[in-house]
Formats: sequence, C-alpha cells, structure tokens
Amino acid sequence: MRIMRTFARFVIDSLDNSLPIFERLTGTRAVRFPYREWEVGVVGDFLLVQIPPGTEPAWLVRALCAVDDLDETLRALTEGEAEILSGPNDVPIGRNILARHPDGLVIEYLLPNADLTQLFLPSRVPER
Repeated sequence: MRIMRTFARFVIDSLDNSLPIFERLTGTRAVRFPYREWEVGVVGDFLLVQIPPGTEPAWLVRALCAVDDLDETLRALTEGEAEILSGPNDVPIGRNILARHPDGLVIEYLLPNADLTQLFLPSRVPER
C-alpha cells in the first residue's frame, strides 16, 4: 500500500469563482464532477468542494489521499488505531474510507476508478 498523491481539501462558496485562480497558480486545468449534493473541483493538488448554502460537511476532512490499495490502507488505519468514520464506500470516482486518526485529524482515503488513475498520480511542477 502506498499513498500516490495527497490533496489539500477546502470547502468553498463557488467553484466558478475559485477554480480560475487555482488553475493559474498550478498551471493545470480543473476537473469538475458532482458528488451527492456537492460540486467538486480537482486542480493541481487541491480538492475544492462547493456545498449548498447552509449545509455543513459531515466531517471536517482536511485532506484526500489517493491510494493504490484500499484494503491495505484500511488494515493500516485499523492497526494504527484510527476510527473508521465511513467506508469502504463506492463513490462516483472510486472507493473511499473516511478515517479519524488518533490525533483527531480526519482524512479521506480514495482508491480511484481505473479511468481516473492518471488524475491521481503525483503532480509534476510545470516548467517555466
């Protein structure tokens, strides 16, 4: 098991307002998709989540880690005394687990669908 890539996860008011500056800063184009009642944008190493006004996220998830083996990740989390908050679950872009680490940090672990694996491989710094 290895973490292939880690994304900083932020809840934002508007993808339309947020994505352009992140695209400029990272030199990459955003990928957008719906997830439940949320709209999600992935750009560079950022995962931006737009939720309906007045809605609070179920957990304060700080990061998303794309992994190459969800079963091994679950085993490592359990052995490390993490609390499994949700999952493994089928989600539109793969399978995931939400876990609270012993220090209180909540992280989403995602095994991406095969057709999205390229998106979740380590990013490359754009050449100047």
